[in-house]
Formats: sequence, C-alpha cells, structure tokens
Amino acid sequence: MKKAKLLFLFALLLTTVGCDKDDISPNEEIVFEKNILTTITDVSGTIQYDAEWDHWYICVVHANTFDSVINYYPLSISKELCVPDKKVVFSGEVHEIKNTKIGPAGHEYYAIELTSIKTL
Repeated sequence: MKKAKLLFLFALLLTTVGCDKDDISPNEEIVFEKNILTTITDVSGTIQYDAEWDHWYICVVHANTFDSVINYYPLSISKELCVPDKKVVFSGEVHEIKNTKIGPAGHEYYAIELTSIKTL
C-alpha cells in the first residue's frame, strides 16, 4: 500500500511540475516574423526593461487612454539608450513576434527594426 501511495505522489508531482512546450521561459530570445507589418515614423515612447525576456523595449501609451499600450522590442538598441524611463522618439519597421507573451488586457507586443531613435 505504501508503494502505491508513493507511486501516486510521484506521478502527481510529475504532472504538476511539467512545462508546456508553448510556455515562454525567462531570457528567451524574441523570435519575429520576417515580413513587415507596418512602418512607423516619429513615435514617442519610453525605454523599459523586461526581466522575463531579459530585453529592453519601448513602451508607447496611446493618448487619452490608460489601458492601451504597445511594447516594441528592438532587434538591436544602443547600450547608451538602455536606461529605464528614458523618453525617446523612434521610427522603424514593425514585425510580429512569433513567441509573443500574454500580458494585461490592452497591451500589444511587437518586434521593431529601428531606423532612427533619439532621446527627448
């Protein structure tokens, strides 16, 4: 009987600690689609850091809203710009992220190939 209980507990443990293949693990590389969704020009945003993906991003909050946010993850960005809450104006080619994460309602996540970026 003890053996059956131990086997049951072991099986239960394995089913609860498993990781779904679609889960995003910390520090995962951002995988993006090659095709360009759109091109944006002179958009204002704020530099932020995403600890889950170990990646800097540019946060854009739409005017007159509090829950409509677009997070752009640059494919490359200068280390000098990687300062939390730094205000920037940027342009670039927007790509869909294949391994996108699920965030709060009203948040969108994209990769961006920056063509220009400057601080405010």
